Amino acid sequence: MSIEWLNDREDKLHEDEFIADELGFDTIHDEDAKSDTFRNVMLSSIRIRTAEVKAVAISMKAIYVITTDKQALRWTFQEEERLKEANRDSMTELIIRVTNLQLENVFCDPTGWHCLVTMSSGDTHYFHLTSTSSVFIHKLHSFNIESVAWSGQTEYYQTREILLGTRNGVILEMSLEFDQTTETIKQHQFSRVIELPGGPCISGILYEMIPGMPAKYSVMAATVNCLFQFIGDANEQRRPDFPKLFEKYRTNPTLLQSCTHEVGGSLKKSQLQYYYTRGRADGFAWMSGSGLMYGKLATNTSEEIFVTTMKPVPFPARGNDKVIGIGMTAYHVYFLFSNALLCVSKLNQQVVHTIDFEMRPGYEMQGIMFDAQTHSLFAWSNKFIYQILIDNEDRDVWKYYIEQNRHEEAVKFCERTDSPFLPKVKGLYADFLFHEGKTLLAADSYAQSDRTFEEIALKLMSDTPALQRFLEAKLNRMGSDMKAQRTLLSTWLVEIHLHNINALLMIEEDSSKNAQEDLRTFLSLHHQDLDATTTYDLLQSHGRIEDWVYFAELKGNFELVMLHHMNQQEFKKALMKLEHAEPTFKEPLLYRYSPVFMKNEPKKTVDLLIELARERGKAFEAKKLLPALMNVEKLYREQAIRFEVFCINELQVREKSLHNLLIFHLAESDEEALLEYFQKQEEQSELDFDPEYALSVCKQSSRIEALIFLYSLLKMYSEAVSIALENNKLQLAKENAQKPERQDEDLSRRLWLQIAIHLIKISDVKAALEVMHESKLIKMEDLLPYFDESVSISNFKEDICKALEGYKEKIDELKTELDESSSSSQQIKKELHMVKQRFIEIEGLQPCDICGKAAMKRNFYIYPCAHAFHKDCLLDTLLPILKIKDYIRANRIQTILESISDIEGTLSQSSRPSKLKRSEEQKDQHNNLKDLNERLDQMLAPHCYLCGALFIESIRDNMLEDAYEIDSWTIN
Repeated sequence: MSIEWLNDREDKLHEDEFIADELGFDTIHDEDAKSDTFRNVMLSSIRIRTAEVKAVAISMKAIYVITTDKQALRWTFQEEERLKEANRDSMTELIIRVTNLQLENVFCDPTGWHCLVTMSSGDTHYFHLTSTSSVFIHKLHSFNIESVAWSGQTEYYQTREILLGTRNGVILEMSLEFDQTTETIKQHQFSRVIELPGGPCISGILYEMIPGMPAKYSVMAATVNCLFQFIGDANEQRRPDFPKLFEKYRTNPTLLQSCTHEVGGSLKKSQLQYYYTRGRADGFAWMSGSGLMYGKLATNTSEEIFVTTMKPVPFPARGNDKVIGIGMTAYHVYFLFSNALLCVSKLNQQVVHTIDFEMRPGYEMQGIMFDAQTHSLFAWSNKFIYQILIDNEDRDVWKYYIEQNRHEEAVKFCERTDSPFLPKVKGLYADFLFHEGKTLLAADSYAQSDRTFEEIALKLMSDTPALQRFLEAKLNRMGSDMKAQRTLLSTWLVEIHLHNINALLMIEEDSSKNAQEDLRTFLSLHHQDLDATTTYDLLQSHGRIEDWVYFAELKGNFELVMLHHMNQQEFKKALMKLEHAEPTFKEPLLYRYSPVFMKNEPKKTVDLLIELARERGKAFEAKKLLPALMNVEKLYREQAIRFEVFCINELQVREKSLHNLLIFHLAESDEEALLEYFQKQEEQSELDFDPEYALSVCKQSSRIEALIFLYSLLKMYSEAVSIALENNKLQLAKENAQKPERQDEDLSRRLWLQIAIHLIKISDVKAALEVMHESKLIKMEDLLPYFDESVSISNFKEDICKALEGYKEKIDELKTELDESSSSSQQIKKELHMVKQRFIEIEGLQPCDICGKAAMKRNFYIYPCAHAFHKDCLLDTLLPILKIKDYIRANRIQTILESISDIEGTLSQSSRPSKLKRSEEQKDQHNNLKDLNERLDQMLAPHCYLCGALFIESIRDNMLEDAYEIDSWTIN
């Protein structure tokens, strides 16, 4: 069965990248592949036609060239461009203010701001990037400058500290400042710091600051056979103090000798180069008489600063051709010949690439230099300048390590450079370790390699520890999205762990315990990857019940864990496991298994329920626990009561079934608590329990006081008094008889009478009389019918006398009231008689105040204010106003008038019989007419029209709406 799908996602290398051999890759002589790493570009814009190139200086902003026909040329370009292909128009010819002198060499700082040109006479001239005319440096007269060390902190117009190496072994220090306005220079400092023994030509000189406390400076000077290294402290400004640095070497020949590396061989000219990493020199290369020497530089003062060891690279043989110059990068060194550049690996010192130049006579290469800013080499011939761009030179470094069996270094290199070949290198390293018998280490590397899963699994099948290590490493490297693969590997590893436990169980107990701990650790780390059912079956089949329970707990299957402990009668453990579960799991499990827990561990269960209820608040469903609370044994009933009281008091649960259950439990165990519960319920507007059920429970449990209180709570005072009297609870009977007194005094009197009768029946007359006095609602005559004939009257003689005295007082009060009523009646009669005798005197010609005619000619009204109105005049005037102001009153008057009119019409149409024979019908009509007139009088007579409220309010009426009013005010 193929399990190819288990392979992790790895970058596969194209088959055409390697030629199969014993190592799995080619023999590193593929020129086509290397041409991408070492890319040679001829700078076509820089071409010398009439003369030959003599020297070149490269910088960030410009290229300086001197020729054999005494020309100094400068090309400028954009500093951000890596390929220094200058614009043809940017070429500037520099003017040197001398004649008939050959130009020897040219030097510029890394920025290109400052340039030095040396002459065959030993003189030196200075150019600034902004100038085209040279400035002669007088103090350098007759010094043949062969090399220059520029400062790393060069400024636009200041060079800072410069070290100059001469042809006769003298080292000079100098600093210049260019004045752009006058195009002159100032020499702030010039000194002759040291002269090397024997006066050799100093072909290369460089210096670098080494950070630390304190900072130090290292100066290297190279001749053909010697490399000098001078070390000294920086000053307080962290700048070099070269006179002081060189003084100790100048005055101490032994110290000078100790700082010298000397080699044999013969060479016309030497060369020195630094290699920079992240802006700081960390290596150097020296072209000496015996070959190229390279070494590492200290990166801080805590390291050994003085170079004690250098690695030699012999000059490659190329017929009679001699090496012209050298270069170095991180993993290669370079040798320039007259028509080729050889690239040699530092690791195996083999030529890995060759760059060929022009083979024609007169086009021979003249020199080479390395530019750190562009990470490229610049080489020049008599006619052309070439830039060799170096990219991805570390691409095949791992191959060189593998060829030399330096597998660990190959792995570290790939890890450090984030190489895409790391998986392949890991596989080769793993093969090496496997053949060496280091299978555990090999398993780790195989897991990180590009080898297929089945290949490695089959290779390690016979070595269980190595296979386990491989599977674990593979599992850890798999992404979380590869769920099926992770599950398969995890299950396989569980089987291996179980195999280890079984294998060690009979051999060594301590090792077996460690294996068991390893299994637990693995389960805890990878329980999310394992299939629950499969893993349960595996653990059970091997008898690992405790591990099975542990895994179930990790998977969050608390129900399974609980059931296991419950089957083992370990209810405390089951509750402890449940206690640490998440609330989302804990709550449903407690609802489901609470009957079992309440039966066996009631206190712990209630504690857990209360804790959960506080967490969940109103979301807690207490009614689901009723079955568990109902089945609690009487011995542990207080725990159920504790939980029920908590739910009611703290959670404010108003579920009737829970309240009923609490009443049931309290009735069986604690009547005082039951009474307290009923008292709290009495304060509420609505009861939370079923009254009928509560009455039934109290009766069955014979909780008399609770039953009496409950009847009282339900306002069933008669039943409460009856139960109290039946059980000799006289005080409770009195309390319940008194309660309805305000709402129903008659009921209260009957209840007090019931209590007194009960006492009389049990021959406690004295107590019955006390009840009578206490109630103030029953009297002696109420009790007399119930006294037995055998009862002596002397027992309540005083009470009878008091009752009789009370009756006498009552009779006197009634007599007084009768007398007062009779007197009031006589007074009323007198007042009525006087009212009937009242009258108003008027003159015979008293006019009607409406029509002006004599009032006494028709029916009229006279008022105390002396206004008189004819009845019909008053109606005609008043009705229109009332229809607006008081429609109801107007409607009533109108109805009465219509009724009067109807009756009068009827009477006028009928014959006029004699008075003796008037029919009963006519009598009724006359009576009705009289009543109607009286009603009309009652409506018109109380208020004078002119003095009443209606007339006063008419002041607000709009007179313009009345045509009569308008006419009355017209002036004729």
